[in-house]
Amino acid sequence: MNKLLALAVVVLLAACSEHEVSDKSTSKLTYPETDTVAQVDDYFGTMVSDEYRWLEHDTAANVGAWVDAQNAVTGAYLESLPGRDAIATRYEEIYNYEKVSSPYKVGNRYLFYKNSGLQNQSVIYIQEGLEGAPEVFIDPNELSADGTITVGLSGSDKGDRYMVVSQSEAGSDWSMMYVMDLETKQSTGDTLRW
Repeated sequence: MNKLLALAVVVLLAACSEHEVSDKSTSKLTYPETDTVAQVDDYFGTMVSDEYRWLEHDTAANVGAWVDAQNAVTGAYLESLPGRDAIATRYEEIYNYEKVSSPYKVGNRYLFYKNSGLQNQSVIYIQEGLEGAPEVFIDPNELSADGTITVGLSGSDKGDRYMVVSQSEAGSDWSMMYVMDLETKQSTGDTLRW
């Protein structure tokens, strides 16, 4: 299950619930201080302060620590919401069904996405012709323990032998592109990063 989507649904449903959270409970929230830096840019003679520029370096250790501290406060609050477990259980009940995409035809092969219900990512299958048995082409759920690596089909070559696949991690806009051989179902080793 996409954890970010689930969290968004839980927050929205909790906000719409009959339960009210008193001002007293929200006043207990104390977020960590956010550091500022002395960063000023000159844009054609106009000086613009950008005290939070350091947060743009999203792979820096101090940014990761800041995100973790913010998430700890938010997570503790969300865990305390009444009815949260019931909402999560109901969400799983209504979302737990098989989902299959429309097929993507490459030569005599068909590729499609299939999710058995609550998988974090849909598995990409390939089959020969309309009567062939579907086989796993790429299972993104096996690429990371937390299920946050996404994989997409980006296009095939003119000879219908190779497929370009895009892969990104943890919801990042940055992706890696690589070439898969449709016959062997293996990477050719050709890779383009970012």
